[in-house]
Amino acid sequence: MPREINSVGVVGGGLMGAGIAEVSAVAGMPVVVRDLPQFLEAARARVETSLAGAVKHGISQALTRYEPALRTVVKQAGFLTRDPRVGVVVDTGDTYGELRGGEISGAATPVGDVPRGDADVPELVQPERLFARKYAGVDTYTPDGRHAWLKVVPEKIVSWDFRKIPGS
Repeated sequence: MPREINSVGVVGGGLMGAGIAEVSAVAGMPVVVRDLPQFLEAARARVETSLAGAVKHGISQALTRYEPALRTVVKQAGFLTRDPRVGVVVDTGDTYGELRGGEISGAATPVGDVPRGDADVPELVQPERLFARKYAGVDTYTPDGRHAWLKVVPEKIVSWDFRKIPGS
């Protein structure tokens, strides 16, 4: 049974988080962006600048009426205690016929400190090593005080591969 979405929570107001917040606000959804205090003002500015630029360039005069729906608050990952439902999407492909990916919908819980501190968390040894190798080319992960790890318990998994569509 489809669930009604009444509001949107975004953890992290970087480029992607700000984009999700902007699109959700434009759609008329109440949005809460949660990030560490030192990054909140930049997140707010990123979304407000983008909304103002869209209106200035005539993309939509209606965008500004949704700006008040965007609220930036300080608590990190606090919305997970109220509603832990999340959707994680991973996809790839440069053209329509190459698109493929998957979505995991489920409940998220933080693993370790939020944000990630220096405490040893046995459950994070392998994921952090893989993350460090992929993104830094080293074997040791060094927390930056900005991010947290979330564990998603899947309730639904969906995948797609447009390469299998005849003629694509």
